[in-house]
Amino acid sequence: MPPGTVLLTPMSVQIQSQQKRPWQQNDVTRKRLPCTDYKVQGGTLERVALELRGTRTTIVNGGAVASQCDPYSLYVQLSRRRTVEGIMLVSKVRERDLVGNRVPEEMTATQARLEVLSERTVEEALRWLDGDAEL
Repeated sequence: MPPGTVLLTPMSVQIQSQQKRPWQQNDVTRKRLPCTDYKVQGGTLERVALELRGTRTTIVNGGAVASQCDPYSLYVQLSRRRTVEGIMLVSKVRERDLVGNRVPEEMTATQARLEVLSERTVEEALRWLDGDAEL
């Protein structure tokens, strides 16, 4: 590892319930540093350790396998740095997380529909303002 790199080792922390009623006593265990892609969205980080995996797991041959990385999450994670320097990958990149990982077609169609509605709204507002100015 390069000098100045901070190794993030797995760690679990158990949080004991403070409730007195038995049905409210749920202990919680946290694993890893809870810093999601959405938490850092919009920011630029000097150094970042990324886990390009999905949030769900399935059991394959007796072992847990992470699902494909969500395309939005993939974009947010990779765009926290302006260059590849300063990016460390926590695990080996899988082809299925990058190749062919596209935004679902229904989301693309919805985005296009919202853009058309936005344009119409602006045009209508401008016509309304122009009509109001003539009074």
